[in-house]
Amino acid sequence: GAVMGKKIPIVAGVDDSVAVLTRHGYKGGLPGGQINQDRVVVVSPYLLGDISTPNDFLMSLFDGHGERGEVTSQLAVSTFPHLLATKVAASLPANAGSPREGHADEIVKLKEAATEAYGEIDAQAAQISGAGATATSVLRVGDRLYYINTGDSQSFLGTYVKSTKQSGVAFITAEHKPHLPEEKARIERMGGQVMMPPITPPGMKIKLSSRVLALLPNGMQLGLAMSRSIGDPEAGRLGVIPTPEITVLSVEEVRAQTAAKAGVDVADVELFAVVASDGIYDHIEPDEIATTLASALYGNTKPAGVMNTLGGDGDWSPLRACEHLIMTASERWLERMPDHAYRDDISIAVKSVI
Repeated sequence: GAVMGKKIPIVAGVDDSVAVLTRHGYKGGLPGGQINQDRVVVVSPYLLGDISTPNDFLMSLFDGHGERGEVTSQLAVSTFPHLLATKVAASLPANAGSPREGHADEIVKLKEAATEAYGEIDAQAAQISGAGATATSVLRVGDRLYYINTGDSQSFLGTYVKSTKQSGVAFITAEHKPHLPEEKARIERMGGQVMMPPITPPGMKIKLSSRVLALLPNGMQLGLAMSRSIGDPEAGRLGVIPTPEITVLSVEEVRAQTAAKAGVDVADVELFAVVASDGIYDHIEPDEIATTLASALYGNTKPAGVMNTLGGDGDWSPLRACEHLIMTASERWLERMPDHAYRDDISIAVKSVI
């Protein structure tokens, strides 16, 4: 689960193939009164009956927004893993033969189950006015990775070539932003209004987002920075939908493609999955995130200038790499918005695939 508001000591012998870390933002008022609206969970192994293998896992991040966005994200993180497993079990019944036999439509069924699960959580969250959450998940089932994304949080698949120590990003989910043609057309067709991003003020080095405008019951206007989300009942009536965009990747195909491009053997290629909130992506490029995490997952070589405030014996680990990324993003929020006392919640999780 997510780390909430505390520095976590390093414990010898923990599983260094996975790490999760989050830091609450600053959105005005007293520093001690800030609420972290991000929620993260990693379930490993994540078992879905006879189609599963011991290497299967589920990673999910829900980034809440609005006055009670943490209620929506908490609902999602506490519901999604079990709900998805239940739906998969119902759609892919137990098979007495080989674990893979009888499941020719496995991809279709898993995509349907994930879409239905997001939709049901959205329906439950409809009672929470003026609040919602983005949702990004990575599900591994056998050789396949399912990237399940709704909103502007993102997940990616990182690569690492051991012999050359080169890392990269093989795939990253697309952001669902209101100004994108397909998204904008749906919103306007349902009576919504899309506000295009204004000119960035002098001194601010962060890109401003297009927004969906919706009126809340209290008369306040909501400006939603994404075109898909869970919750947000007011914007939901105006075309903001919970439906995820799902991309399915083959682990072995990505390894083979990466190996061919690098001119190495497939066994030389490692893969890792990352989910993160826009609090990181607003200020750190995916390639930099991948390089930092790969150095801890596989290289055990701490990059120059990294911060180390978690305590412990100082070994470079995935958890320390996550901390470095979060603290780097925090500094850049301050540097790039010098006249605005604001920092978004920042969360990240990483899991080795191979």
